[in-house]
Amino acid sequence: MGAPIWDDLLLKQNMSRQRRYQIRHHRNGLCIICTAERIPESAHYCAIHMIQSRELTRGRTKAKRRHTNARSYRL
Repeated sequence: MGAPIWDDLLLKQNMSRQRRYQIRHHRNGLCIICTAERIPESAHYCAIHMIQSRELTRGRTKAKRRHTNARSYRL
């Protein structure tokens, strides 16, 4: 095990370890899932995870058509 990261998020006891990881990555300009560089047009994701998120949402909502003006298509 590595040493804990000492920052302002460590003091928040009611926040999960995964959420602290996501906030640190977002603050450093990284994808919140992996360590790849975040796309500037995206709020949270790299190109790969942006597409995966889009397709997961399409499956969850059972959408038949594609929204071709979405950010992930425009890239």
